[in-house]
Amino acid sequence: TTTTINATSATSITSSSASSLGAMQNNNNDTILQQQQQHDSMKIECRPCGEVGPEGGARAFVTGPEPISIVLCTNRLQSLEEIQQVLVHELIHVYDVRQLKLDLTSCQELAYSEIRAAKHAECASTAPTDNNPNNLSSLLKLPTTLFQTSCIKSKATAATSNLFTKPGQAKDCINRVFTKAMNDTRPFSSFSSGTTTTQGRRNNYTTPKKPYDSGAWHSQR
Repeated sequence: TTTTINATSATSITSSSASSLGAMQNNNNDTILQQQQQHDSMKIECRPCGEVGPEGGARAFVTGPEPISIVLCTNRLQSLEEIQQVLVHELIHVYDVRQLKLDLTSCQELAYSEIRAAKHAECASTAPTDNNPNNLSSLLKLPTTLFQTSCIKSKATAATSNLFTKPGQAKDCINRVFTKAMNDTRPFSSFSSGTTTTQGRRNNYTTPKKPYDSGAWHSQR
């Protein structure tokens, strides 16, 4: 059997194929854009939190990875200052997951992020400032850097031990990454500690080469 296709039919087939390919390309582009928008989006949710599991005792926590969300526990936050503090803490975690590609299911990488979060959030107020000359470190006559270091290690160890519960495991992870995490001030340009300032050095912590994709997780504080 011989099939004959004239020039008009060939042109018609070519145009139809081009249109189909164009439509497929547009659909692919739309899908990629939707996936990127989903990846870039972040939700902040306010709700009462439970007493058991990952949210037990937490004032706020992060869930993810897609979409990544911050949950503020309305039954445990009592003031605007507390809300601001936990938002800074959890946003550091979000930054670490999205930009630094940290895997918060890894003990050392969670510890790294918890140190950074505590440094800029709940332990930031331990440094004397013009607006806060009577903070606890000043009242106790303790060296500011010593008091801040103690605060950061305590908070970060407690947070890490919520997910890594073996005796001494969280403390060991904190000690392994503490110096690098303290020197990593991203996304800020510097970190004030009393009268000294640690400039924003880019001491890169070893992170996964692939984007974070490890199912649902919680990072609580």
